[in-house]
Amino acid sequence: MNSTFRESLLQKLREHLLMRNYSPRTIKAYTRYCSEFCIFCLDSPSMDREQKIIRFLNRYTDPATKAVARSAVKYLYASILKIPAPVLLTKARKPKKLPVVLSRDQVSAILNTIRNPKHRAMIAIMYGSGLRISEVVNLKVGDINLTRNRIHIRQSKNLKDRIVVLSPLLADYLQLLSADRDAKELLFLTQSGKKYSTRTLQTIFKRALSISGIPLAATCHSLRHSFATSLLESGVDIRVIQAQLGHTSIKTTMLYTQITGVIEDSLRSPL
Repeated sequence: MNSTFRESLLQKLREHLLMRNYSPRTIKAYTRYCSEFCIFCLDSPSMDREQKIIRFLNRYTDPATKAVARSAVKYLYASILKIPAPVLLTKARKPKKLPVVLSRDQVSAILNTIRNPKHRAMIAIMYGSGLRISEVVNLKVGDINLTRNRIHIRQSKNLKDRIVVLSPLLADYLQLLSADRDAKELLFLTQSGKKYSTRTLQTIFKRALSISGIPLAATCHSLRHSFATSLLESGVDIRVIQAQLGHTSIKTTMLYTQITGVIEDSLRSPL
C-alpha cells in the first residue's frame, strides 16, 4: 500500500462518513486511526491480517481509545474495502465500570469556586439540564426558552433533537446574556467572540474540581451522570430520564439504577 493509495483510501473514508452524517469529531478520529493502521500495515508486511490488527490495537492501553480505534478499522474493512470484518473486530469485551457521580453539595462546592459567571453558567447547565459538553458549546441564543424554562437541543448525538429542563436559577443570567442578540448566535462566546472549545470547558471544570478539594476522578460528563441520578433519586420515571438524556435505548439509562439506592431500598429478602 503506497502513500498515494493510502491518501485515496482515507479520502474515500472521509467522504463516506460525511455522506452518512457522522460528526466532525468521529470523522477526525476514524481518519486518524485508519491512517495509523495503514502505516502500521506498511511497516509490518510479513504479518497476516489478523496479526496486524491485534498488534495495532494492542498499542493502545486506554480501553476507550482502543474501542474507537477498533471501530475505525472495522468501518474501514466493512464500508470502504468491502471486506468482511474479522471476528476479533466484532467481539470486544468492554470493561464495565460505574460512572463517577457527584452529590448536589459537591456540585455546589465546585460551582462556588468558579468566579467567571459565564464559566459558572456553562458548568451549571451541564448538571442542571444533563447536557453533554458538546451540546453546551453549541447552544444558540434561540435554543433557550426562558418562559417555559426549557432548552431545545438540536441535532445532537445520532442527529436527534430533544427538549430538556432549564433551572430557574440560571434564568436571570441567561436573560442578561442573550438580551438583544440574534437567535442564531452561539449563546456562550469567549471574550474574543469565538466559540468555546470542549477542551477549554474541561479545563475550567478540572480546575474547579481541584480547588474544591473533592477527591473524585470526575469530568464534565460526570455532571450529566449526576443529573440523571439526582432525578432518579427524586422519583422521576426512568423513561422521562431517558428522554431528557436523549438515550436511544432504555438499557443505557438503566445503568443509573445501579448507582442509586432507589431499587435496592425497595428490595426485601424473602426469608
